Amino acid sequence: MTDNLISATAGQVGRKKVNYEQTPLRLPEGTLAKVEAALEDGEKRADFLRLAVETELVRRERQAKRKEHS
Repeated sequence: MTDNLISATAGQVGRKKVNYEQTPLRLPEGTLAKVEAALEDGEKRADFLRLAVETELVRRERQAKRKEHS
């Protein structure tokens, strides 16, 4: 009997997994249209939303640190 190998390499092949956590998101009507209009050439909506979340988290962390030192 012969073995049918698909690949000689072991483990995962391809790009690194980026999305470890997912959450459904409900937005007010018209928000996605505004996001689409704001996208830069070649930018994906998901990338825009991830950046917006990360930016807001950094802003709030800085704000919390300022409050601690006040």
